[in-house]
Formats: sequence, C-alpha cells, structure tokens
Amino acid sequence: VKLKWRGKIYNILARKEVILSAGSLNSAQLLMLSGIGRRDHLTDLGIPVVEDLPVGENLQDHYGTGALTFTINQPVSLVQTRYENIPAVLKYAIFGSGPLTVLGGVEGL
Repeated sequence: VKLKWRGKIYNILARKEVILSAGSLNSAQLLMLSGIGRRDHLTDLGIPVVEDLPVGENLQDHYGTGALTFTINQPVSLVQTRYENIPAVLKYAIFGSGPLTVLGGVEGL
C-alpha cells in the first residue's frame, strides 16, 4: 500500500493477506481501481489489470426492509402526522426507536 501522511510518502507491505472492506458498493470500486475486476471493463477505463475476476457482478442494493415495497397515495413519502406528535417524539427520546428513526424519503416509494 502506498500512502501519503503528513506530507511524506510511505510504502507499507503486508506479510500475510490484506482484508479490504469498504461497504457493499465501495469494496467493489476499490478492487476495480486496484486492477482487480473484469479485464474488458478495466481496460476500457484505462486501469492496468492485476487479476481478471468478476468483481461486483452480483452487486445488489438493499434499500428496503425485507424487500417490502409499497406505494402511498400522497405526494410525500413521510406523512407528517406519523412523526410530528408527542408519542413519536417520546418514543424516540426514550427508546431511540419509532418513526423519527426512518431515513428521509424511504418510508414509501
């Protein structure tokens, strides 16, 4: 690994295997930027090929809980009356759960 720290460049070698983990999307990206991936794809991008492997070919983004999706009949995805009320605020403040923990825009599709 080559890195720059405090203005100085360091080369760090590993005696054994290196575990690369950057999440479901960025791990595949880092591998490909490092030259590990489909030869044709890396060549198209001008990345020198280290190993021709099917990196990221079964990549799936899990954006829902249990793959459940639903539609709503309103032009907004978060219905204000569900989270702007005293019980919802108390549930979040005391237990850290409830409708106030939902990521913005993912309550409905």
